[in-house]
Parts: sequence; structure tokens; C-alpha cells
Amino acid sequence: MKKKTPAPLPTLAKGQLWKTEKGHVEIMEVGKTLAHYRLFQQQKRVPTSLGRIQMVQDFLRDNQAKLVKNDRHASSRLSSARSQASRAHARHRTCWAVPALM
Repeated sequence: MKKKTPAPLPTLAKGQLWKTEKGHVEIMEVGKTLAHYRLFQQQKRVPTSLGRIQMVQDFLRDNQAKLVKNDRHASSRLSSARSQASRAHARHRTCWAVPALM
């Protein structure tokens, strides 16, 4: 009789979006032992929760979560890089002229 091997725990990385029957789980940050995540269905504003990485992985495994593409996070990183570049460009364009003394 074969022993059933347990499903491997999913690896967590910043920006991942997982789909479950209950909703979606977005991984915001991953540290050494803790992970910041959002659990949401269709809401726009969702609070970020904090939990052990093992707990989040168990939740994803138990709910048969599927990893889906996360376009929102990628586009926000691109837009933040653009805004930083435009701010740097604006700083170099600024001319600090000394007013003439009369």
C-alpha cells in the first residue's frame, strides 16, 4: 500500500496573488518568520494582516489555492519607478537663482 505524500507547501514571495474558493490572498511582504497578506473577495480597501509564514502556507494548501498573475502589483512598481525618475529629473531642472540686490 502506497503512503500518500503530503502536498508541498507553497513558497511565498512579495506580490503573489493566490485564488481560493473563499477569495483571493495577496502576499504583501515576507520576512524570516512572518508574512503580511491581504485576504479579500471584491473589496477595494482591505486591511493588511500579519501571520506566521507556516500558517499562511497551511491556509493556501488547505484551500487548494492557485497562484494567479498579479498585474496590479507589477504596474504599481512600474508607476512608482516612473514617478521617482520624474522627481529626479525635476530636481535637476530646478534653477536656484539668487535675487539681485538693489
